[in-house]
Amino acid sequence: RKAQPGWATPNFDDSSWPHAVEPPTSVTDKVGVLQAQIIPPIRSYETLTPKEITHPHGNSVVVDMGRNFAGSCTFKVPTAPTLTGHHIKIIYGELVWPNGTVDYLTSTAGQIKWCNGGPCCPCIAYQRDEFVLAGGSKGTFEVFSPRFSWHGFRYMEFVNGWIEGTSITCEALATDLPRTSHFTSSSELLNNVQTMIKHSFLSNLMSVQSDCPHRERLGYGGDADASGEAGQQLFDMSTFYEKRTLDFQDSQRDTGAFTEIAPNVGIHSNNLGKEYPESGPIGWEFFQPQTVWRQYTYYGNTKLLRDTYAGLQRFMQVLNSNPPGIEHGLGDWDNLEPKAIELTGRTFQLLSYRLFANISGILGNHTAVSEYQRRASKLENEIKQRFFNSQTGVWEQFAAEPKKHSKWSATQVSQALPLFFKFVPDNLKQKVLQVLLKNLEDHKRHLAVGMWGIHWLLMALSDNNANEYAADVMLQTDYPSYGYMLAHNATTLWEVWKWDYKVYSHNHEMFGSPVTWFMQSLGGIQPHPAAFAMDRILLKPRPVSNVKNVEARLDTQRGTVWSNYTIVLSGNKTAVHWKAKVPPNMLAEICLPRASGCETVGSGIWKREWLV
Repeated sequence: RKAQPGWATPNFDDSSWPHAVEPPTSVTDKVGVLQAQIIPPIRSYETLTPKEITHPHGNSVVVDMGRNFAGSCTFKVPTAPTLTGHHIKIIYGELVWPNGTVDYLTSTAGQIKWCNGGPCCPCIAYQRDEFVLAGGSKGTFEVFSPRFSWHGFRYMEFVNGWIEGTSITCEALATDLPRTSHFTSSSELLNNVQTMIKHSFLSNLMSVQSDCPHRERLGYGGDADASGEAGQQLFDMSTFYEKRTLDFQDSQRDTGAFTEIAPNVGIHSNNLGKEYPESGPIGWEFFQPQTVWRQYTYYGNTKLLRDTYAGLQRFMQVLNSNPPGIEHGLGDWDNLEPKAIELTGRTFQLLSYRLFANISGILGNHTAVSEYQRRASKLENEIKQRFFNSQTGVWEQFAAEPKKHSKWSATQVSQALPLFFKFVPDNLKQKVLQVLLKNLEDHKRHLAVGMWGIHWLLMALSDNNANEYAADVMLQTDYPSYGYMLAHNATTLWEVWKWDYKVYSHNHEMFGSPVTWFMQSLGGIQPHPAAFAMDRILLKPRPVSNVKNVEARLDTQRGTVWSNYTIVLSGNKTAVHWKAKVPPNMLAEICLPRASGCETVGSGIWKREWLV
């Protein structure tokens, strides 16, 4: 009703508008240098229309858009002179109550930390739109299309003001990143999990990788690290993750510690200790060295190594000071067993040392290579001596001082992590694996891990000839599992494993790492540990008996890699028929199940068969 036609045109008379105010230099001097955006803009990638419109009670009208997404809608509303001042109120949510009205609680910002109730920090913030009709000639329409806001939702409820004949179209929005992979299999469940993860990512790629597209919309380092490689296999993240590492570098504290979130908003849960009060938990800080290295592996971004090196050096000095918070972080977030917080914290420290040594070697700082390889080796030995029982194969900690340490033993994370990161000597791997498999049997082959642990678990099983267990974990349909989410009508990943209707988000990408298992284990397409812009890969397929066919494709800067396997009956025996394509300018090591070694090949189409 108060819209001013032509307000964005050159000849619009804006003389009645208040003038913009130039901020003082005390503010502008702190915000850094204005730079051009290096990532693609946010664009619509899909137009959605209502799947169902219901009238649950009274004047309420509920519109189901068919799936959860992030975006904005256009409403074309019939008008008339008698509708001048007619008020329309819409509220958005991810679920509906049993009575058919919208449950907006899981997408409501009611958990804002340190709320002060001010205009930029309301104690409760609902996703809501309101507009007032101007009233026009009968038979005409008024169009409401928000330009500066978007929502995360599946359902919208016209709490009041619905007018019959209203048409609705919604645009799903995300940073316009090229898709770089394809995965399909004979398992409808796995295909649906892949789609659910993809939709979760797209909902959380609004210039930063957010945790959720509604309640917080914050760029947590931990979430992006846990699911980051999955993101690199779904999309071309060459500029997006470069931008995110620069965001974290901009937010780095004077102490050298990285923040939990970038851009920094002041949240610092379970930080490194009193000397680093504005730091994030150790796993969330690990985003920086891990992502910088992945950008080199996938895209060959040596410049980013140089640009972030000084900041990483400062972070190494933080870790060298051995702050107590390394062992008091958040651990494997949303884990369902006692958290091995000390083990995960020390592992993030160790991996940071390893990665910094790798980066230093590429940049020619050989002194740093020697120092951080030595630190990594020393810390690995300390971790094994402290947590590993070589007689039983159990990784554990019994808390002699409960206030200082946690108590955990033979959990899925504590057994899978050392296998995945190769802490375990070859002659003891079977002992460690058997303890892990017993845990899985005790859980009826269900997961009990969190956002990092799901990747460690699946890939540790794949790497140690136990991929059938990984497949069983991924094919479950009851709690806790991805199939359980799908059975409860999920179209995007949840924030927690258990269905919740009042607090936790139903659109979180942090559990998205099964994409990596799909591509790297079932598909077998893995970057070589020493890869530069994917110049070297591993072709390491690990077929499973209850997924008869898999096809995976990954677009790299050197061309497209694809891999396919089919399990067939050959007489009275079962065989695997596998083939793959390697593009030019790439070397591949073919590492087949139970083979004594790997075979190095160049570009071309390669075929192999073996009995199972």
